[in-house]
Amino acid sequence: MISIGMLINVSGMVLSLAVSILGFGSEWSFFGTMTLVGLGNGISLPNANAGLLSINPKLAGTASGLGGSIMIGLGSILSAMAGILLTGSSTEIPLISLMLISAFLGLLCTFYVIRRNSRLSA
Repeated sequence: MISIGMLINVSGMVLSLAVSILGFGSEWSFFGTMTLVGLGNGISLPNANAGLLSINPKLAGTASGLGGSIMIGLGSILSAMAGILLTGSSTEIPLISLMLISAFLGLLCTFYVIRRNSRLSA
């Protein structure tokens, strides 16, 4: 489920970037493609949180706190980066590029965890 959600997220970002690069970017296309990002996040994030908490039930509170702080910390770093990238820009392309890179890195992390778990199970 996490992989499917991340693939939907990345495909929404690729579609948004393609529309913008082709010159058809508008507020409608930007927020329209963000519905795919929201759908992907809605599929992947609850499952990722459940997986995070299920590793060791005795440490569920610690895992929840650590996971939340990582999300907030990375979110604030990405917000600052978006502000820097958008300074002086007249298009949404720098923001979409940053969002695509972060979504793609999330997808890579998902595949890494799946591969790691299959090695540990074997």
